[in-house]
Amino acid sequence: MNQRNVITLLLAACLVCGFSTHATAQLAQPPAGPLAASAFPGMPYQLMDRSTYYSPLASLFSSTNNSSTSDELEAYYRSSSRSRLLDVPEMFGDRRIGGPILTLSPAISLTPQLQAEVPIAAAISGLSVAENNQALPSDRVWVAYNYFHNALDVSTDNRFGATPQAASQSLHRTVFAFEKLLDSGRTSIELRMPFGSAIGVDGIAGGPASPTLYGVQGNSVGNMNLILKRLLFAEEGFALSAGLGLEIPTGSSGDVVYGPVFASLDSQAVHFVPYVAMTKRSGNWFGHAFTQIDVASQGDPLWVTINDTGVAEQIGRVNRPTLLSFDLGGGYFLVPPCGCNKGLALVAEAHYTTPLDDDDQFTTVGTLATASINQTARAPYEVLNFTAGIQVGLGCGWQLRSGAVFPGRAEKVFDAEYLLQVNRGF
Repeated sequence: MNQRNVITLLLAACLVCGFSTHATAQLAQPPAGPLAASAFPGMPYQLMDRSTYYSPLASLFSSTNNSSTSDELEAYYRSSSRSRLLDVPEMFGDRRIGGPILTLSPAISLTPQLQAEVPIAAAISGLSVAENNQALPSDRVWVAYNYFHNALDVSTDNRFGATPQAASQSLHRTVFAFEKLLDSGRTSIELRMPFGSAIGVDGIAGGPASPTLYGVQGNSVGNMNLILKRLLFAEEGFALSAGLGLEIPTGSSGDVVYGPVFASLDSQAVHFVPYVAMTKRSGNWFGHAFTQIDVASQGDPLWVTINDTGVAEQIGRVNRPTLLSFDLGGGYFLVPPCGCNKGLALVAEAHYTTPLDDDDQFTTVGTLATASINQTARAPYEVLNFTAGIQVGLGCGWQLRSGAVFPGRAEKVFDAEYLLQVNRGF
């Protein structure tokens, strides 16, 4: 065997060894990118651009009536279908549910009525599943800031010829949140904790002969939110999910002081929020749809020093009506995501909430004052808001999102809203 043949055999052996080592490594550990598990015997992984997932519930409405196996779920989890949907900007969302309207009419002569929203749970709570969310479960953390302009209103009337007064306070809200995948990517659980700014609207009501101090006060802790999300169906460019949100009463009480009268509303109701969510992407266009029902477990107790005893009495429980909400949004990628999630997108949304039953209304008369809930003025539970915003992909899973919200009808819970969100996906 000559030298040339020896060199040829050595090169061939090296190539075979290199290919075998590479193939073994490929089989031992799946490569990054879209995969389909157990594609065919002997080759456990195969590159795949598209994949579909059916939950047991969704399979009842499919042609095969078979839910996806664990391998098929893994295929979707690693597919380009899921990756493209994860690039879709979350819905901005919008949520501030106004508190009940308390009217106090002191028995003291020449003192006008005081009317104010009671700022329960820092006046910034109310669970909207659509807020900074989409239908697809994912691993992420996010923080948001909301500024509600002229959100908390206080007013007096012109009884006894007194000059009516009106005061308002803008509210600040900060939310810290994270979402974690469970059950091989089928499910996720999300925790949100909102905090508000300290509330203090003070003034003097009545005429010069009988001035009376008033104040509306609240602390900064809102109600904690937990959201369970379950993927029902997913395919190329579309995902459908459903779940349950819980608003847990961790929030501060809201207080109203008017001369010798003191009123306090405690946050005690647990809110159950079942929902359905959809996310769709087609090219550079994308959209979201959420619908939810907010049901309170009980009323929140209202305490008022309505008599001369100097002791606050529970005059009733304020039950918020069941609320039905629809959130629709869409947008367009001006710069499609590429290279570690960088991109630029415009977003527009509409948010509508309506009560399904009547809100609580009651009046209690005491020797010191008369107190009523939602009588002379009703809490604004039916609201329509519009959102416009922009998302900038900063790379490596970071997104910076900014938008503005404007009321679409006379019944409203703020004059305008600015929001800022920072997301980090994993």
